[in-house]
Amino acid sequence: MDDKKTLGLNHEVHSFVEALVSSWKWFPDQQSAGRFCFAYALVRQQGADPIQDVDDAPRTTVWNVGTIDSDGTMRQLLAILGVSEEASYRMVEDLMNLGATLLQKRLSDNPSVGLWDIIREQQGEGPSPQ
Repeated sequence: MDDKKTLGLNHEVHSFVEALVSSWKWFPDQQSAGRFCFAYALVRQQGADPIQDVDDAPRTTVWNVGTIDSDGTMRQLLAILGVSEEASYRMVEDLMNLGATLLQKRLSDNPSVGLWDIIREQQGEGPSPQ
């Protein structure tokens, strides 16, 4: 099986990633937002099988793998976690979509949460004082 050459987001997630950049102003560009969503899914899914939670919605190509992972860090991280190289970019795409979905739900539950709050929660420190 050949690995993916381009990565895509489902329609809802793509709109959300655009909003993280344009409305929320959390990231300078969609690539940074996509990478964060990938990392967010990895942290949130500790020990769980992320594939079970992946949507099967059609995806629109957003990035070439050479653009989103120019230095191969995402692929190397998945190799360390035991993901086959044959499907590592499929997993990157799935994790970006899953992470965006999880983050979107987190923000819909509490729209006043900030990016730093999300990071602190993942470090086990809880939300920052308001």
